[in-house]
Amino acid sequence: MGTSLSILLSKKSKNLPTTRQFTSDEDIPRRQSSIRAAYDEQAKQFWTLYVNEAEQDDKYLTETWKSDMDSTLIFAGLFSAAVTAFLVDSYKLLQVDSSDVTNNLLEQMLAIQIVGASLNTSSIPLPTTVATVSFKPSVSAITINVLWFLSLSCSLAAALCATLVQQWTRDYLQRIHQSNQPQRRGTIRGIMFHGSVKWKMNDVVDNIPSLLHLSLFSFFAGLCVFLHTLDSIIAGFVLFIVTGCLTFYMSATLAPVWDPSTPYETPFSALLRKIQQCIAAILGTTKQEDLAEAREALALPPVNLSIHNNIQAVSWLYDRTIDNSELEKLVAAIPGFLNTDDGRNAWEVFFTNTPETAKELLGWKKPENPSYALH
Repeated sequence: MGTSLSILLSKKSKNLPTTRQFTSDEDIPRRQSSIRAAYDEQAKQFWTLYVNEAEQDDKYLTETWKSDMDSTLIFAGLFSAAVTAFLVDSYKLLQVDSSDVTNNLLEQMLAIQIVGASLNTSSIPLPTTVATVSFKPSVSAITINVLWFLSLSCSLAAALCATLVQQWTRDYLQRIHQSNQPQRRGTIRGIMFHGSVKWKMNDVVDNIPSLLHLSLFSFFAGLCVFLHTLDSIIAGFVLFIVTGCLTFYMSATLAPVWDPSTPYETPFSALLRKIQQCIAAILGTTKQEDLAEAREALALPPVNLSIHNNIQAVSWLYDRTIDNSELEKLVAAIPGFLNTDDGRNAWEVFFTNTPETAKELLGWKKPENPSYALH
């Protein structure tokens, strides 16, 4: 009985599939690859759309960085050469002038000869030591060299930072385009882009020109001091020009703090805005936004102001249309604009205040040689 049972079990076990037949180690990566391929195929359309949109955004972003850094490098190179030419002469003000030493020795020799002539003798004991001229740089010499060396240092630092930004930009694009698969490229791009936002690379690029601005004004200050030691009238004329430039620069720096819609701005405007935020937080007044948030808030103003802005946009776009083909595109965009409350209110005011323009729009025909063609 036991022998027959063992024979039966052995036959049955031969008919059962082994563990390798159920799940082969070679089949697991095949199944994973097939699932991965199916996922990639399904997500390909989305990632392709993402990559195409991201390429346009990255192109604009990197070209902006490159153009800013190219102009920074050119200006820093030319300006550094100009400052170096002034430093070649100014650093000598910190050293003893060899001509002064020579004149001092000649004066001592002349004094000895005069004494010998007055005593009517040819043998006069010569001094064992030669008196040297005590030298100490003047305050103006120290001030000039401090300002000009500071100017040169800031200019070279700006050039170094611009070179680094250009290298970072190339690395950014190379890492994104190292894969041809849309999903992989889109994933890498997302990591790189959010990393640049997290580490505020755009702010770094925007603040690099501040080194050049500091370098330029340091050079101007040293130039005024240098000219004052030579001629006060020439120094006065240069000081007048420098004061005008500084006044305009300060006005451009403070303008965005007062009105975020102004086109004037310097790298120090954002810093002043943050200082204003800190002061407002300490005093417990209304919440202040930075420049980017303040300008974004202007795009979403109260209803009356929003209608006013929309009317300006409609009028400007209509005045910019030259031929009927452009006017047709404008008319085709009207239905979508009318689906919004602000759009309907804006068009109502626009048609009420400018009935002639409204008729021309409804007729799809622009008058020839309009008096308000372009502003």
